[in-house]
Amino acid sequence: MKWPCAMLSIALFLSAFDARAGDFEFSRAGNIVIEGQTNGTSTPFINVSNSHSDDGKGDTSTTTSLSFDLRVHRFFCDRFSLGFEIFYSLTLQAKGTETADVIVGEQSVTRVVDTGPGKPWSLQARLLAGYDLPIGKDFSYWPRVSVGVTHSTTGANSEGYFTEQTQAFFDLDAAFCWHPLPHVALSVGPTMTVTFAAATVGIEPSYVTDSKGNYVESKIEFVEHEARGISFHWAVVRFIAWF
Repeated sequence: MKWPCAMLSIALFLSAFDARAGDFEFSRAGNIVIEGQTNGTSTPFINVSNSHSDDGKGDTSTTTSLSFDLRVHRFFCDRFSLGFEIFYSLTLQAKGTETADVIVGEQSVTRVVDTGPGKPWSLQARLLAGYDLPIGKDFSYWPRVSVGVTHSTTGANSEGYFTEQTQAFFDLDAAFCWHPLPHVALSVGPTMTVTFAAATVGIEPSYVTDSKGNYVESKIEFVEHEARGISFHWAVVRFIAWF
């Protein structure tokens, strides 16, 4: 609880600098704000990325991915905002192999699977509420709280194995905003995400030997329920436009 309390303390402290709140245009009632996140290598709103990995032991992966991330807020009264976010990521093209050494009897069998046919994708939706506190002319502190759901899947590989996961989460975002130009801003600040429910389902291989000691592979379905977890990011950067 230390981090949320610290966030509230900052808000109360900065409220002392709110003498110009009535002249601060960004968080006026009726304004609409759009946000796009960047991690330094990705572009806001829409991003196309390529990656390649090879561990030298037979596991390789080459992917081309497309992602779309958009937050939309509206200030329903001065400084108080409500909004939503939609994030979608899709693997457009994938090539790769996975290897696994399986002990069958007294022998080690190397299993190689083509991961290329799988088309991983992820969809996230959340609702947000925030309160903007002006700090002088060009800066403001805009903390937000949000709750949302994420669903992702690896897509089926060449042998039909896949994994799907659904998570529900709560998020705290302590964003400091810089307003260098009219209708344009940049925000940066820490975020904390609490996952309070998660479930994973899928089909995975099971390795057994028959009565003659031959290697036999079968498919099994599984369901896993995970305990809640917490993740923290020190500096999340977002591009902001408002009108």
